[in-house]
Amino acid sequence: MFQSSQLAPVSGFVGIGAVVDNRYDAHFSRLNSRRVQVLGNTGYVAVPIYSIQRPPGYLFSSEELQRANLLDTTWIPKGSSVPQEQRCWDLWADNFCFHWTRTMPEPHLVLGRWTKQAKVWGKMQNNDDLVVAAGGHVERPGTRVQQGYGQQPKYEAGDLSIRAAADKEIKEEIGLNKADIKQTVYLGVFEDALRDPRRAGISHVFLRWIETEPKTSAELKNVVTVPVSHLPALCAIQTCWNSPDGKQITLGLNHHILIQTVMQIQETLDFLMLIRTFYDSAPPQQQAWGPASATLPSGTVGSHNYL
Repeated sequence: MFQSSQLAPVSGFVGIGAVVDNRYDAHFSRLNSRRVQVLGNTGYVAVPIYSIQRPPGYLFSSEELQRANLLDTTWIPKGSSVPQEQRCWDLWADNFCFHWTRTMPEPHLVLGRWTKQAKVWGKMQNNDDLVVAAGGHVERPGTRVQQGYGQQPKYEAGDLSIRAAADKEIKEEIGLNKADIKQTVYLGVFEDALRDPRRAGISHVFLRWIETEPKTSAELKNVVTVPVSHLPALCAIQTCWNSPDGKQITLGLNHHILIQTVMQIQETLDFLMLIRTFYDSAPPQQQAWGPASATLPSGTVGSHNYL
């Protein structure tokens, strides 16, 4: 057993602003303390969100600056073997999908087993890690430029909004449609060059409630769901997932920091509280990020493995 002080992570990030994207049941209306503002006849709305960033005045250490210089600045389009130099940061959509039904004691965060070869801090390596499932690039819309031998690289269809990209990633990675998503909150933007050890990028984070079991996909070898009370131990690398092929898999790509940060934002705690009380008339009880047992249950449910 470990001390609770070990499970009170300091992520190094602060949330600035407030967040709401409430389109569904009145049960979640308490999250809508700042209403979405309709902007006249422009066809747009204003949605307040968090900016998750380093604290004001933060000074990067020499080690952090050295690591920033190791990040990959090239991109190899699908269907091509020629790396292209990129000027700007990547743009990502990340989904924190919480699987919960009225028969479950608590919501589970959906993770995936990511097995790919990629540069991590400038070194090419074979990766086998747990990551937050259903995240990826926002694809640029527009006409694609022909490259190499007159062949068109295999780009995905362009995304006309970040929300559309996030919905697409859920379909591609865990096999769920928009109709399977019970509730969505647009949490905010994670802006930090060192958030991902591969490349500098800006990540837009969405909270999702799903009741349908997630599925494996071509992109994720296994789908793993983790009870929220066990996330602190997993993020502290004090436990791991025992895969069906006998490997001990831990969180990778700095996703322990991503999870620690998102799970301490008030709107995330409110979102989880409202999920757990959706079918219950009892007053909601909020559970803060804190200690959990390092001993995790293991087994399989349907087509996915869970912690």
